[in-house]
Amino acid sequence: MLQYWWLLIPLGILALMFGFFLLVVGAALWEKRHIVVYGLPEPGQELPATNYVQQANAIASQLGFEHYGTFHHGKGGIYRVRYDFWLSPDRLIIMLVGGGKIAAMPADAVWLATSLSDGSYLVSTDFPGEADLSGLVELEIQRDVGIVFIADRHRYRIKSSPVPAIPFSQEPIGDYLQMRKRQVERMVERGDARYLDVEQMTWKHTLKGALRFYFVTIWGAGKS
Repeated sequence: MLQYWWLLIPLGILALMFGFFLLVVGAALWEKRHIVVYGLPEPGQELPATNYVQQANAIASQLGFEHYGTFHHGKGGIYRVRYDFWLSPDRLIIMLVGGGKIAAMPADAVWLATSLSDGSYLVSTDFPGEADLSGLVELEIQRDVGIVFIADRHRYRIKSSPVPAIPFSQEPIGDYLQMRKRQVERMVERGDARYLDVEQMTWKHTLKGALRFYFVTIWGAGKS
């Protein structure tokens, strides 16, 4: 038996991969998600900005973005995350800066979103766990490149898009939440998600959606 010890190596790798698969799919099935995940903190009770948030907010200000408010993750509890909303001078980009911790894990990331005239969206982020199952979002993830690069890259994506961008309205945060709502609506239509309440404000992945989430997030497969 000992002469075949090397067979344990590929078996161990397969076991780890399968365990990770079960972890991701199980978490996607279990987690109850909210369309509106942003809550207003009491004045003076805002979570402190992490170094990442301080840097991102400073860059947004230098680029001429207008600050549209500071929010907390609405779930509370282990979700101790602060979000700052910014709007570009031409109103074509919403920048969402997030920073804090989920449980003990750092949750620092930036998202830049732009609405296109055909009802789709461009989104650029450095958050590795981002995935779109709706087909409405052209998502690009850039890791460890810096916030300035992501902002410049997003501007390039807007200019090179064959579909023109349209400005956000006088209620840009409402527009951003509408984007999230449309994503979930499309996922429900595709059988990737199901609503948990009659108001259609909370939802979970179906088994099909959880499997797609795994393959899109981990392997980049089946995005459309």
